[in-house]
Amino acid sequence: TVNEQVHTVLSKQGSRMGCVLGSFGFDLAVHDLYETVQKQLPEAVVRAITDDLNAAVPPCDSLNQQLEHAGQLFETTRQQARSLLGLELNLDKTAVLLPLDEHGDTRLVEEVRRPDNFPDGLQIRTDGLKIGGAPVGTSDFVRAFTAKTLDHFEQRARALPGIEPQVGFGLLRLCVSSAPVFLAQVTPPLLTHDLFEEFDQAMVDCAMEMLVLPGQQEPAYLEDRRQRARRRLQLPGRHKGVGILSIALRHPIAYFASVASCGAADSTLAEHVHALRHYATDAHARVVAALGPASLLTEAVEPLVARADPEILLQPQHFVEALRD
Repeated sequence: TVNEQVHTVLSKQGSRMGCVLGSFGFDLAVHDLYETVQKQLPEAVVRAITDDLNAAVPPCDSLNQQLEHAGQLFETTRQQARSLLGLELNLDKTAVLLPLDEHGDTRLVEEVRRPDNFPDGLQIRTDGLKIGGAPVGTSDFVRAFTAKTLDHFEQRARALPGIEPQVGFGLLRLCVSSAPVFLAQVTPPLLTHDLFEEFDQAMVDCAMEMLVLPGQQEPAYLEDRRQRARRRLQLPGRHKGVGILSIALRHPIAYFASVASCGAADSTLAEHVHALRHYATDAHARVVAALGPASLLTEAVEPLVARADPEILLQPQHFVEALRD
C-alpha cells in the first residue's frame, strides 16, 4: 500500500519469492489443488514447496503401470491448475524420474515403453532431478549438480579482487563463501565432500588475492606463515579471523542434522530414513573424526539411525559447542 492506494503485483511465472506474503498467498491459493492431486492417488507421497510440486509414485507390478499413474497425476495437476486457478505448468521443469532397474542400474530412456495415454510434453529422466533446490538422482548426477552450483558461486568470487578490500571481504564473507550452506545440507559427504573442500580453497585463494593491493606483488614469506594466514582467514571474528565460512568443516554435521530434522517433521520420510543408512554412517564417522575427544558425547550410529524418532539422530548442543571451540 502506497499513499493509501493498493497496488497489485502480478506473478506471471512462479511465485513472488522476495516477500513472505507473496509465497504465503500462493500457498493458500494452491492448497486445494495439491489436495486434489493427493486424492487422485492416495498411496502416492505428494509434497510441495510453494510452486514446486513433487509426487513419489509407489512401486507397481510393472514400470509401465507406474508410468501410467505418474501420467495421471500430471494430467490431474495440469487440468485442475488451469480450471481452478488459471495456471499453466512449466513443462521445462516437469519430468518423471525413473527408478533403477532390478540390477540397480540406470535405465535407458529409449528402451522404456510409454503407456498409450502418457501425456505429451512430460519428460522422462533417468539420471536425476532438482527437487526443492536439491539434487535427487544418481551419484554422478548429484556430483555434477554440486560441481556446477559451486562453480557458479566461485565465479562471483573471481569478480571481487581489485575492488576496495573492506567491501570485497564483506561480500565474500556474506554473499559467496556461505552461499552453499543449503547444498551442504542436502548432499551426502560420501559423494560431494571433496568438492566442498575445493570450494573452500577457492574462497581462501580469493581472500589472499584481495589482500594484495592492485599493482603490487605478494610479499615473500615462509610457506608455514602463509598456511597460518590461510587458516586464520577461516576463523570467526571473535578469534581474530575474517570469518570466511568453511563449508567443508560444516558439511558432515549439516547433512546429518538435515536428515534428522526432515525425518522429525515428516512421518512418511521418517519411515525411509533407513535408506540413507549408508550415507548417514559415513557422515557420522566424519563428524566424530572432526570432534576428537568431544566425540565421546555422541552415540554410535546404528542405534541413532534405528530410532523411531529421527529428531535425536544427534545431540546438537554437543556438536555445536565442540565445533565452535
